[in-house]
Amino acid sequence: MLPVAALEQLCEMRAEAIPSSSAAVVHGGTETAIRGLIGLYFFLLIFEGALRKWVMPGMSSPLLVIRDPVVLLIYLLAIPGGMFPRNNFMTTMFGLAAMAMFFGFLADQFDPAVYLFGLRTNFLHLPLIFVMARVMTYAHVVRLGWWILLLSIPMTYLVVLQFQAGAGDVLNIGAGGTGMQMETSGGKLRASGTFSFVAGVVCFYAIVAGFLLNSLMRPGTYPRWLQLIALVSLVAAVATSGSRAALAGVIMVAATIVLVVMANPALLGRVALTVALISVVTFVVLQFAFVEEGAEILSLRFGEAGGAGGIWPRLIDTFAGPFRGLGAAPLFGRGLGMGTNAAAAMVTSGGQAFFGEGEWSRLIEESGPVFGLLFIAWRCALVFFLFRTSLNAARGNNLLPILLFGASAMFILNGQFGQPTILGFAALGGGLCLAAANTGTDNESLIVESDQNAPPTVPKRRGRSAYAERLHGDKSNVKV
Repeated sequence: MLPVAALEQLCEMRAEAIPSSSAAVVHGGTETAIRGLIGLYFFLLIFEGALRKWVMPGMSSPLLVIRDPVVLLIYLLAIPGGMFPRNNFMTTMFGLAAMAMFFGFLADQFDPAVYLFGLRTNFLHLPLIFVMARVMTYAHVVRLGWWILLLSIPMTYLVVLQFQAGAGDVLNIGAGGTGMQMETSGGKLRASGTFSFVAGVVCFYAIVAGFLLNSLMRPGTYPRWLQLIALVSLVAAVATSGSRAALAGVIMVAATIVLVVMANPALLGRVALTVALISVVTFVVLQFAFVEEGAEILSLRFGEAGGAGGIWPRLIDTFAGPFRGLGAAPLFGRGLGMGTNAAAAMVTSGGQAFFGEGEWSRLIEESGPVFGLLFIAWRCALVFFLFRTSLNAARGNNLLPILLFGASAMFILNGQFGQPTILGFAALGGGLCLAAANTGTDNESLIVESDQNAPPTVPKRRGRSAYAERLHGDKSNVKV
């Protein structure tokens, strides 16, 4: 693992700022098109599982990569428009990709289709994080958050129905229209919402928690009716999801409030009021019979896992375990892509990865300890950079980046990129975190509340030429 000093050096960006919302007019159309494609990426991320389970189950395997053409189109627009990131993260990422390609030819196993899928899994979606930061601002992120909170309401309704439905119900069918979702305690199944598996629910509600907490601590961001219903939905969904990870994801977002207070002690009063409101609403929601039942089953899940005494060793092993097996991994790995279920399905009938479920173990086993450790260090450095950026924003009274960091950091650090939904939320969450820090000016002035029943609008501001930006300086807060 790289020391902190090395991580800081890796995070030092080149002197190329994100274009502010006053970017050159000539790029305005391209930026708008890219933002539209990011919206499509988000839409497909949310409903990809519904397509695989209910709408087009026969196309389940191709739908795994349905967002890949969207990402490629974003890059094709961003490169000639000068919006594709050019920084140390991208330079080192392309170097790691070249290393993975070379090691892949020398690995114990080589299958062209699996090899290409492995490259796609590790690298294709990561530049999107920085592209989002170049074309989106705090105002755009807040507007997307309005839709996310609104979407959480019907999503929770579906989660509750899945919790109440049996194993043979169509609501709990698996991807491809066969099988069923994973079991939890009490004979119930883990709710998957519109996603293929419960992992999507875990990721989605962590993001919901980030936007919701920000709006509660910054009154006026969203209408009160949306805040209240979204809060009720969040509590009900986590309780009935049957997933400890869903609860852990929300807790991690809430834990960033401690960082918020440390960075900006003046917010302590607002934080106390927010915690009190959440506590009251949670108590009331838990009085509903189905929510109480879900909470009891969730509690049973923790008990079966040995409580905190069983969870902490598992968490430690997630991060420490891969390093204990370094000596057993071949120098060039066992085969790029072989650690993902989707790629393994191309060469076996079972579709199960050939080794381990842990992400860091996959990286080391697939491409060997040299590449594995370097890519793990790269992801650690990226998380550190997001943390530093969001903490600086919190000191300036912009809380959204640090809350979105709490929602997405674990997906980027150790999330299983072989699971397309987790990979999608890692890219989306990281991009939103950086973009939310890109205010250009006082972030409160960027939100125009034109209608309490409509999403916040993004104010139009005067554009400047690229020459004028260089002459007068760029006002963005983040450099990528």
